[in-house]
Amino acid sequence: MNSLKYKIAIVTGASRSTGIGTAICRSLASQGVDIFFTHWHPFDETEGNGGEKEWPDQLCAELKSLGVRASHMEADFANPEISIKIMDQVEESLGKASILINNAAYCVPTNYQNLNITSLDQHYVVNNRGTVLLSTEFAKRFEKNHPKGTPGRIIFMVSKGPDPNNLAYILTKGALIGLIEPLSVGLAPLHITVNGFDRKRQT
Repeated sequence: MNSLKYKIAIVTGASRSTGIGTAICRSLASQGVDIFFTHWHPFDETEGNGGEKEWPDQLCAELKSLGVRASHMEADFANPEISIKIMDQVEESLGKASILINNAAYCVPTNYQNLNITSLDQHYVVNNRGTVLLSTEFAKRFEKNHPKGTPGRIIFMVSKGPDPNNLAYILTKGALIGLIEPLSVGLAPLHITVNGFDRKRQT
């Protein structure tokens, strides 16, 4: 995408001041992108890296100070209707988004000894079901709302590697890698590129 200025981006999972989601929001805003981000405080407070209840409002103010528009919402990806709710709120508050960064994730340590059905399902619901449904809803809205030839982008934050203490997380984030190629082919006629990114390599 040649020019990002005035584009609207959705960034999921920007709950913490030191998190990847926050860094993505800042980077995009510095390039003139309007930002809509999601967060889910209950997870951060009980199972994540610690809740920062006031952070979303602080981040939103910071982004606006960079000269872009910004808005945010709580988003529980375990809710099967969350993809529609997010897209509706984006359109109501900022307009028609052309960038989606799938950063939100559920991650609780699991190894071969403690992995169980409940934990596996919790990882799947957020990391796979919620993320995939948001991506396809984004694509359908993009096709409807943007003139033909308008460039769009979907990025999945993925992960893989020999981590025996995060089996469910690696499994479900790795499954997104398998989605990238077929989804990119399906969305190519809409001029939406689809990529995956982790801290060490690009897919």
